[in-house]
Amino acid sequence: MPTVYAIDERICEKLKIRDSIEKTFCCPYCAIRVSVLSDTRISDATTGAILYHTFRCNKCHMPVAIGRKGEVIPPMQYLPFESVSHLPESIESLYAECRKCFANECFYSTVLLARTMLMYIAVDQGASENKPFTTYIKFLEDNGYITAYIKPWVDKLRTLGNHYVHDITNATEIEATKAVTFMQYLLKTLYELPHMATED
Repeated sequence: MPTVYAIDERICEKLKIRDSIEKTFCCPYCAIRVSVLSDTRISDATTGAILYHTFRCNKCHMPVAIGRKGEVIPPMQYLPFESVSHLPESIESLYAECRKCFANECFYSTVLLARTMLMYIAVDQGASENKPFTTYIKFLEDNGYITAYIKPWVDKLRTLGNHYVHDITNATEIEATKAVTFMQYLLKTLYELPHMATED
């Protein structure tokens, strides 16, 4: 008989292996992707509905709860991809949000935010605001911020973003990874490296 005890109108039940479920998720504490069996579940004391399954990361051994809709508690503590220094405040905030979206597996939002950053970069470099998106891409190309070597990446991000703006489909982890990786290196090239070159 499993151990059962009540917590604020909810029931926490220790599970036997046969009653456990397996989940694959990115641990919010150590940022490592793991596949783990649940060790407890939390149910509504009145209805009996299962609200959460709890897991223990098999890398860092910290507890993680996953709800019925796939929400992971606590939220991601670490941001994936590299930080970039010397960014303007608005771009730094957007890049951090993009990384947070990826960490929480919001891949659609990740791709669209990465695409939006191209507009923010163009405006920061002197482009006028409230223009069509293609105007910002042309500005970056005409002023040498986008070279022939990285233009295929920009085209990929632009078309990928257009696809998700107009079509009701979900972005994949692979597409989101490419989008953030490109932005990471573009931001380093435009902001971090020029500043480093002026340092003694």
